[in-house]
Amino acid sequence: MMNTRQHIILAASLCSFFTAFMSSSLNVAISAIAEDFQVRPDDITAAVTSYVVTTSAFLLPATAIANRLGYTRTFLVGALSSCLMAILISTSHSLPFLIITRALQGLTSALVFCSNYAVISYYLEPKERGSAIGINTAAVYLGLSLSPCLGGVLTDCLGWQMLFYLSSAGFFAAFYIIRSVPYDRPNTTGYPYLRMLLIFSSMMCILCACSLLKAAALYSYMLLFGLLLMGLYLYLESRSKQPLLPISLLLSNQNLSFELLGALFNYMATFAVILMLSLHFQVILGFSASLTGLLLVAQPAVQCLISPLSGRLCNRLNPHFLVLGGMLLSTLATALFIFLSPGLSLYILLLGQLMAGLGAGIFSSPNTVIIMGSVSKKDYALASSLLALARNCGMALCMTLFTFILSSCIEVTESSPDYPAQLSSALTAGFSVSTLLGVIGMLCSLKSTLAAGRLGEQD
Repeated sequence: MMNTRQHIILAASLCSFFTAFMSSSLNVAISAIAEDFQVRPDDITAAVTSYVVTTSAFLLPATAIANRLGYTRTFLVGALSSCLMAILISTSHSLPFLIITRALQGLTSALVFCSNYAVISYYLEPKERGSAIGINTAAVYLGLSLSPCLGGVLTDCLGWQMLFYLSSAGFFAAFYIIRSVPYDRPNTTGYPYLRMLLIFSSMMCILCACSLLKAAALYSYMLLFGLLLMGLYLYLESRSKQPLLPISLLLSNQNLSFELLGALFNYMATFAVILMLSLHFQVILGFSASLTGLLLVAQPAVQCLISPLSGRLCNRLNPHFLVLGGMLLSTLATALFIFLSPGLSLYILLLGQLMAGLGAGIFSSPNTVIIMGSVSKKDYALASSLLALARNCGMALCMTLFTFILSSCIEVTESSPDYPAQLSSALTAGFSVSTLLGVIGMLCSLKSTLAAGRLGEQD
């Protein structure tokens, strides 16, 4: 029989695996879904965007729910509702229905994201958290590693709907496993409905505006409206005795705030690496999709192997040093990719991927351990949500930057003979920006390390 610790780790890892697998596999299934719905493949990206936007926008309201219900109950609700939404998505008969259901699934995923690390941190002793967080992080990278091949096979043999049927089974298994875990006590007795609505609406407007950069007028109005709502939300927060987002905590706890900034810049620097390498392999070198997938599996595979080891090392080494070391390796990898060219050896490209995978694997678990360990028990859901928000916003901003770089550097159509050369220039610019962002992230993490050192001296 499994004990409470094992139930929690297994349930959290299952949710992490299937969330990553389902989201990444959808990219493989885009052509099949487009053919079923009789739309262009690029139209399906709206379903991807809708999920990311609603997940990010609902993270802080989900924190209020977790504080009211308790971490375990929130995880149960999130896992079960994610299961039901995955089944509903598999019944999609049109693109609008798929976009709406994926947006709704983003809400349910936010409940999981704000509670998974909170549950781990609440029930496990500090000496056990590093290992547990490492296993959970490895589950994410395992889902990302398996999604290209397994997702492609399932889509080709059984249809794209099977991706969501399989994910629904995983979410239900997580729900079933963790239901035996005792409930923790809620931190609050009510819901700040107005502030929950304001932060959700403002984040929706701001993030949607970022995804609509080409629609200049609509982007400007939506962004302005979102910023106005955000201002009103922050004003109400400053006057509340129980703020949903305690600004004073972020200002006074530099260990937390700068580690979150480090995570934000790290994901801005690294999220598009796989995509940029994929474009280099397929468009510039002319490799097939299957060969490209084989060449790109090295990075997430190394991340999956290293994350549990990195989590265990947190108990022996200063996690801040591990974070800095991981970010340094990732930054060196993007710096190496600046010299990407048709004549660059594949061995050099493989070395860069191994460095990037090793860096990400070393970084993720200690970064989470620091963030979750820098707050009290009553703020576990907030810390978990802020970490997920930093990751999601980093990914979204990374794609916005990369899209801007592509549109700025490429002035010809795909059929033009100059297209590969201009794409190569865009990739060089992209990796240069990634390297700069990585350096900024390292400086933020260094600031967090110094803040933690001063805190230790005071103690």
